Amino acid sequence: TEVRALAYRAMGKAEGLRMEKEIVYDSEVRRESFEAFREGHILISPERESIFREKDAEVRESFHRLGEKREDGYIYFLQPMRVNLLRKT
Repeated sequence: TEVRALAYRAMGKAEGLRMEKEIVYDSEVRRESFEAFREGHILISPERESIFREKDAEVRESFHRLGEKREDGYIYFLQPMRVNLLRKT
């Protein structure tokens, strides 16, 4: 969250570029299980393993509370997305 906020602010200050358009939408993401979710995040960023270990119960509870389990067996989430189009000035 912090890195994304800094990047967003930097885009607004980029020399020679202006913000032309911003699109915000939700993308549907599906996961097989909490374990698959956990392993995927650790593969992307191994330092997250300690966070998962320390906060397992909290993260696991949030995963199941916020996800929607469907008949196909997968757990679905809405992932907020933003696309910014910048143009040279």
